[in-house]
Amino acid sequence: MSYVPAVFDQSEDDGKVLLKSARPAAGSAAAVRGAAARCPAGAITLSDRDARGR
Repeated sequence: MSYVPAVFDQSEDDGKVLLKSARPAAGSAAAVRGAAARCPAGAITLSDRDARGR
């Protein structure tokens, strides 16, 4: 969350990290890839497809 605050937020209720947007801005792509690579729980995965499978 702290690595890319424009993309990730944290729930005040349970502390879980939340995705602010399913399609982050193109300018944050490298930072999002870095966050996925550094996630200690492996909870961040990336996909080139949208929610409709395109």
